[in-house]
Amino acid sequence: MSKRKIPVFIVEEHHEAFYVWHYSVINGWMPESANTLYHFDEHSDMGSLQSNTSIHQLGKDLDAIHQFMQDELSIASFIIPAAYQGLFNKIYWIKQQHRTQKSNTHHQMFVRSYNNDGKKIIYGPVADLINLNDKFASENMHKEFLYALCEEKHLAGQATNVTLDIDLDYFSCSGDPNAQEEIYIEITREEYESFVNDKYHRLRYLGPRIDVCTLNDSYFYVFNNYTDTYPSILKVSETTIDHRIDNFINTLTQNNITPDIITICRSAFSGYTASDQWEYIEKKLLNGLGEVLQLEEACHISNILPAAVIR
Repeated sequence: MSKRKIPVFIVEEHHEAFYVWHYSVINGWMPESANTLYHFDEHSDMGSLQSNTSIHQLGKDLDAIHQFMQDELSIASFIIPAAYQGLFNKIYWIKQQHRTQKSNTHHQMFVRSYNNDGKKIIYGPVADLINLNDKFASENMHKEFLYALCEEKHLAGQATNVTLDIDLDYFSCSGDPNAQEEIYIEITREEYESFVNDKYHRLRYLGPRIDVCTLNDSYFYVFNNYTDTYPSILKVSETTIDHRIDNFINTLTQNNITPDIITICRSAFSGYTASDQWEYIEKKLLNGLGEVLQLEEACHISNILPAAVIR
């Protein structure tokens, strides 16, 4: 009997993969636990989480899972909650080029939450558990997982229960969107004056360059207020993209990687994949995957969301 075709899901931004993974578990396409995640991405997306909703409340309720994904997760904090749930016990972050001292390294990690409340979730090396303040948890309740940083040439194949997760910016990244486009948020005059008069105002230390301005008697915060913008060395030509996709497909073949499901993230709205490249990358990637794997037709996340939230 022939193997089933592999479901492929397209998400716009990467936190939406969290919903897809649970949707796939509910439909029996991937196990409930002990999966291996191959995360091909320019970024680790391994941020810790502090949420207002406990992840313990989600269960298999797709409405609740979608709401949690939408309200609590960011594009950099969706993997660790899945590890906390036990969905993944092996996580491989594959990047075109890691820093030399980080490439091809493996770490045994823990993940747990404050007093097991499922809201404030942290992770770190298992060796550090004994150094943590015991007040963080009433009991030493945690899960462990393998975390590996590697490049394609170091990827270990033949893993079981594989989830293949691909961000298009793995093949060409536009750089830091925070340095590319200004964002204006209207504020009160009092807040405007507070920022102007306080050189230690807390917003001055959030990361992207922040300033204030007045327009037509209204007051605004201006995020990403840079005079100049610069091209990113991470954005590459179509020739290089073609080469990288060919290498990626060869890596899957040589390592006998046959995933249970595939998630592909565009990262176009956030700007990490360039607006003039994401469609080209997606089309070539899907064609390449289709040549070596038996795939279902790619399904956009909008087609599997709870009916109440489909726009």
